[in-house]
Amino acid sequence: MTILTETGDIHRFRTADNYRAFFGIVPRAHDSGDKEHPGKITKRANTHLRYLLVEVTWTAIRYNPYYLNIYKKYRQHMKENRALVRTAGKLTNEIYYCLKKEA
Repeated sequence: MTILTETGDIHRFRTADNYRAFFGIVPRAHDSGDKEHPGKITKRANTHLRYLLVEVTWTAIRYNPYYLNIYKKYRQHMKENRALVRTAGKLTNEIYYCLKKEA
């Protein structure tokens, strides 16, 4: 319910990337000419919502085999926290598309 309340009108987000940015789980971009260096997640977001999303992702990993498999796949080649944020991104995409479909 908190996610729905904080999100408000889903149509204000044109893409799933914009919605993930609202949660603050997109990487910072350090671009210089042709080189791109993705950084850590942005700090310009609703920290309460990001914390809630991380907790929801842990619950999804614990009880849903689909998210557990995604997490394990990411975990093979990155640290635990990064794998969790990537999995949270997948979950956020699904939330976005579900809300768009219902609206």
